[in-house]
Amino acid sequence: MTSLERAHGWAGPGKTGARPPASRARRGRARRRVVAMMTSQDPGFLRRATDQFQFADPLSAQRTSDIARTFLAGYNILASGAGPAAVTSAAAGVPRYFRPFFYEGAAMGFGPLCWHTGGHIGAFEGFARALSPATVYQNYVGLGWWLGTIYRRRPRRIARIVSVLDFRYRLLCYEGMGFRAGFLSAGRRMAPAGVRVTDSAATDVWYQGYGRSLWFVHMGDVAGAIRAATAVGAAHAADCVSGIGLGVAFSYLDRITDLERACRQVPRHLLAEFEQGLSFGWEARQLADPDLFDRHAAALPPAVRRAVGTAVASVQQARDRLALDGDESDFYVRWRREVVEVMRGAPVFPPSPVK
Repeated sequence: MTSLERAHGWAGPGKTGARPPASRARRGRARRRVVAMMTSQDPGFLRRATDQFQFADPLSAQRTSDIARTFLAGYNILASGAGPAAVTSAAAGVPRYFRPFFYEGAAMGFGPLCWHTGGHIGAFEGFARALSPATVYQNYVGLGWWLGTIYRRRPRRIARIVSVLDFRYRLLCYEGMGFRAGFLSAGRRMAPAGVRVTDSAATDVWYQGYGRSLWFVHMGDVAGAIRAATAVGAAHAADCVSGIGLGVAFSYLDRITDLERACRQVPRHLLAEFEQGLSFGWEARQLADPDLFDRHAAALPPAVRRAVGTAVASVQQARDRLALDGDESDFYVRWRREVVEVMRGAPVFPPSPVK
């Protein structure tokens, strides 16, 4: 029996504090009903935000709708009282392209799952590894969405939860918080919530998530998303542009042949951050489903295909180099910066010469 399956109070027959199993079962059913009513979300929950988005075309609008619906489906399974086995069963019926978003929603649903079962938020990583280790990035982002929902007015509480997670990925919880803020406000909520004022690394990653949300708000329109990103001010425009690149690579994998044109729409001084985001997005897609990634990458011209492969390798190599250093502080931010420097020296799509 796992910690997530154990209900509080039952110590077994003859032990102090023991309660009959029947009583425990009744309380468990009551708790599941209450938690389900509090946490389950109707599909219209996200539609209220997406109705205000500024899509480039109907295909882009449909892509965002499909992603949002899939994300919410993964979340609602756990929020309604079912367990991880139900997530795995339902995932088999989700189209492969959208399956990572389904697991991201399920990671958000870990919070309600804890409420249902009396489990502890500290069991998150074991839960995520057992459920979907291939979507490691999305798992932390999904947890961040939940933390931003419940604890956004308690940044110290969030920091304590995040501090015990895997040092390589824990800052991605703030990415999920920033994405949530931007997505639900159609890009209007620019100030971080749930982040300690003195935590610059968490703030940087929050803005990456906010920037990723801008891609969804302006799906299909890179230039429009970039204009929105620069509106946050010079201090965090690069973080936002990194998030836009990440969103483009991950959500538009099947339109990957348009990426060279997309890069031409990014200001030169922000191109390295945009391509860093692309690189992380491609690496995450490859990890989530290598065969699907290879299928779409195969459609690229040979030179571009090689550049994408090099970009993915740069993410993995930078991670491994930094891990060998033994410094766990602000790992994700340092990882991201190292790849930015790689992109400055060898961009995926070199800018056209200035005439």
